[in-house]
Amino acid sequence: MSESPRPAALPQGIERGKKYRFVVASAEEAITTLRQRLGTEAKVLSVRQMGGEGLSRFLNSPKLEIVATVPEAPAPAPEPVKTAAAPAAPDPMRAELEAELSADAPASDPHPAPYANVASRKKRGTDVWTLLRSLGFDDSLLGSLRYDAGYEGSPIDELPLPRALAEVNRRLRLEYQSIKSRPVTGRIAFFGTPGVGKTTALCKKLSSDVFLSRKSVEVVKIDSDTPNPDDALSLFCDLLSVPLLRDDGSTRADTGADLLYADLPGMPASELAQWNKLRGRLDALAIDTRVLVVNAMYDASLLGAAFDLGGRMGATHLVVTHMDEVVSAARLWPCVLRGGLTPLFASHGQNVTSDYSEDILRLLLEKTFPQAIAR
Repeated sequence: MSESPRPAALPQGIERGKKYRFVVASAEEAITTLRQRLGTEAKVLSVRQMGGEGLSRFLNSPKLEIVATVPEAPAPAPEPVKTAAAPAAPDPMRAELEAELSADAPASDPHPAPYANVASRKKRGTDVWTLLRSLGFDDSLLGSLRYDAGYEGSPIDELPLPRALAEVNRRLRLEYQSIKSRPVTGRIAFFGTPGVGKTTALCKKLSSDVFLSRKSVEVVKIDSDTPNPDDALSLFCDLLSVPLLRDDGSTRADTGADLLYADLPGMPASELAQWNKLRGRLDALAIDTRVLVVNAMYDASLLGAAFDLGGRMGATHLVVTHMDEVVSAARLWPCVLRGGLTPLFASHGQNVTSDYSEDILRLLLEKTFPQAIAR
């Protein structure tokens, strides 16, 4: 019988059983820090997101507080029977897609033919439409991608799985690029239901216009029967030396600034009377760029209600928030492609001076397909 392996040597100054606290900016940094400071046996005890205090929570990305330890050395035990370890798969469906790609592309053959035809693929249970539906793709969108005669090339059903996924990727790109692009005017309103992050989204665009474009900007808070607090926005505007106005019904559309931003109160989409009142106020202020802000974590029914609200409010553009929290963005494709709005940017963090991207297409693809396909 072989000897039990000795416990690994610990880094200098580290004691087994003692708790250690680290503050890091991301999960990746946490893994690197733990391995460097505590060694390979480190065990995480708790993780807590730290939002910061005062202005810092608006200007800095949130931190992670990690509490970890190195467990006491285990008692010697018989050597276990060796078995093949299953690969870690935090996202099972994404892992399944990656596995399909790697299984069908051995290193010895850079241009393989993984499946001869549809029948062999179905026999193995890897039909591309089943995989995409499992990811959360809408059946109506899949139907148009599958049968639309406007797409050139071989029918997707006749392609090997990796090429079929790549072809779906290509067709999504083409449809995204065909979305009508509306210009952004000098009068812009951000609106949405409670909790979507509309004020944070406004601040991200505001900081870009002030810091990068050097434009003169004014911000107006528009009220309804629902209070629209301005504490956070007021602090940020003070920091940027941007005037913040509280609309009392007498605010003029021509303020003299290059840009006028309007922040509307967050209300449920069902508050039709109040939303109609707000639309009338936007009309009076000649605010014709109207940005619907949606939370990427919403399910299909909430996304549908949000886009119905956008239609009632005369929305022209779209901002998607909380992209950093999404595992699969498949359910967002019908809204982005068929919602009738021009994508403005996607938000993927709480930092009001960064953490957003105007390349929504890239983010959607990266959050939908394995990297080899998304590229």
